[in-house]
Amino acid sequence: MLRLLVYNEGGGVQSIRRADDALSHDDYYNNYLLVPFLSDSPKEVLILGSARGTTPRLLAKYVKPFYPNLNISGVELDPDVIKLSSRFFDLQPKDAKIINQDARMFMNNTNQRYDTVIIDCYSQQIYIPFHLSTVEFFNTVRERLTKNRVVAMNVNATTPDSRLLTSLTKTLQQVFPYTYSVKVRGQYNYMLLGAIHPLDTEQIKEIDVTNPLAEIKKECPENLEALLPHQIQKGDILTDNHAPTEWLTDSMIFWEANNRN
Repeated sequence: MLRLLVYNEGGGVQSIRRADDALSHDDYYNNYLLVPFLSDSPKEVLILGSARGTTPRLLAKYVKPFYPNLNISGVELDPDVIKLSSRFFDLQPKDAKIINQDARMFMNNTNQRYDTVIIDCYSQQIYIPFHLSTVEFFNTVRERLTKNRVVAMNVNATTPDSRLLTSLTKTLQQVFPYTYSVKVRGQYNYMLLGAIHPLDTEQIKEIDVTNPLAEIKKECPENLEALLPHQIQKGDILTDNHAPTEWLTDSMIFWEANNRN
């Protein structure tokens, strides 16, 4: 059984329910399953942009057995999408708590602290909302993190040196001194990681070869190397007063299309 949540924004697939929650090599969000292992005994994980609950569901199935006390929460803007989660995509109340709210509004008002925050918000299929891409937003995220302080963000980019990706990385680095960019599953998907302290992969290395996460573990860098400022020099620092994420996305796509022809 394969179920897809397709938006009427160019036919974009926002969520997938694979038979038995299979971990496909085509699904970038599978790499999120390793992020909690970068924290020390995580207890609270938050997904901003949870859609119909793909990532919360997979976290509950594959990561919670390692951390039985793990609490998973998701924030989703569209109430109709939340209604589909249990009816068609098998997300259960025991798996995660889903909140219907704008991601930044939620972060501004919550008193909860999280070990890991995963940001996977898109509008009109391809655009990261500008208010979720700025120094001010990332500062708010940092204030809501525990001492483990790990944030992960999905970015669609055609090349690792695209101005969109380097700008988001440079902006994240203004708040999190240890910032990483990792190519993940999916043709154009990159995962940005931000932390106050260096991240290591020791807990990831302990995943047994018989575990379903072992295949994703093989794709993880042996050691994470934080990016240096000169590696993202061409990027812009995005702020609430200047965050042209749509323009950066459009120009990246146009450049790619012109260079293919």
